[in-house]
Amino acid sequence: MTRTSNNQLAYKIKTISLMHIFNQLTSEAYATVALAA
Repeated sequence: MTRTSNNQLAYKIKTISLMHIFNQLTSEAYATVALAA
């Protein structure tokens, strides 16, 4: 593996992790709104 592919892999993992966290926060927010409504 070259340095570039390692960096791309790390970037992909970071992006996926951020998207996963964002999705969890969003669904929690929707659940809270649904309960409050």
